[in-house]
Amino acid sequence: MFFKALFFQLHGARLASRFAYCFSFFALSTPLRDASTLSRFAWAASLLFSAARVESLSQIAPSPPPLGYIQARRRALQSTASELGVTTDNVTNAEINEAVAALGSDYETWAACTDELTTRGAPLPCRTGASPTRCIDGARRCGTAEENTFEPFVELDFHDFAQPFGGRSYLFEVEFKIPANEEYGALLFHPPEIYSGDVQANRGWTLTVYDEYHHPLATPCQDWNFGSTATEHAEGLTKVQHACLPASAPDSDYDELARARFVRVTLIGEYRQLWLDSVNVYFRAIVLPVTLPTGDVAYRLTTAPSPPPPQISPSPSPPHPTDPPSLPPARAFTWYALLAPPQWVKKVVTKEPCSITNTTCAALADTDAQADGFVLSPSGCCYPIAGTINVASAAAYGFGEAGFGVF
Repeated sequence: MFFKALFFQLHGARLASRFAYCFSFFALSTPLRDASTLSRFAWAASLLFSAARVESLSQIAPSPPPLGYIQARRRALQSTASELGVTTDNVTNAEINEAVAALGSDYETWAACTDELTTRGAPLPCRTGASPTRCIDGARRCGTAEENTFEPFVELDFHDFAQPFGGRSYLFEVEFKIPANEEYGALLFHPPEIYSGDVQANRGWTLTVYDEYHHPLATPCQDWNFGSTATEHAEGLTKVQHACLPASAPDSDYDELARARFVRVTLIGEYRQLWLDSVNVYFRAIVLPVTLPTGDVAYRLTTAPSPPPPQISPSPSPPHPTDPPSLPPARAFTWYALLAPPQWVKKVVTKEPCSITNTTCAALADTDAQADGFVLSPSGCCYPIAGTINVASAAAYGFGEAGFGVF
């Protein structure tokens, strides 16, 4: 079984990165093998931190440091490499370019956000990007630094996962493993001081849970302020757990979270960036305590809830209106794979959806009277372009299904 994870932007660095997502079960279960997809992908240096990992269970944020410390810290951040301005050396860039050139267009396999993807040699680490110059379209297209860092997300996909215990297990918690380095580990909680800093509007994250049809569950995971084991970065912190249900949750909530098949982690606010070592997802069996004759307490699996009573069939509804007509076939176009014309970004007239083929992109572009062609990014983001398209000066672009077309 192969799991996937969707990301907002991906931030890439060294090969065989240790930054990986993985799923595993809590207690009596076997590990989940998952994958991940970042919403956007971007280049940046992948730094190794060897500090000892110490789990913190504190739920109380430390007292704020004195103003002098904050000012000194701000100056230190401005003088050190942060993601919004990080660079890579030529050797690392060459390794990245070589690895990315070998990728297909399935952006759910680009980042080493899971054990499975790490094993498969995904070349990019598990991070969302910020800088437009190092951004690759993912589930969302790249834009300005402000757009790239507005509420980035990673979506974990385990819809084909066969739950143990006859399905009587529920989504218990999501565990984040973060770098021990304060500058990067704190990004889970809020942006750096130089980018709007620690303000309430830009703090924390949300967990959104979906069923197998990607519909939000009726029971959401609790707010990060209540479900998380930490609400602020502290020295030595490398693990943060977020429990989905409070201890007082009714049985119906457990049954609802047994239907979880996708989890989206979204950072709240502006100037945010996912910068993680890995994420673990834990499931727990749904059990009830049973008092034995000896007085000891044991646990047994609960039974699945009874199906709802059959509903009386309503009177036939009027026929549905016909579906809207599909897009007409596009004009004939010439396709140039893995190339893009010079200065094409300045010629974009509109932005169409992502995750589409060049044929669909051509049909969409053909509906715009201004469009003379289009560019398709590696993750299938469509950019109709207008004006003179200099095919002779086209340069290498992207990988997988990327390229451009001319009507």
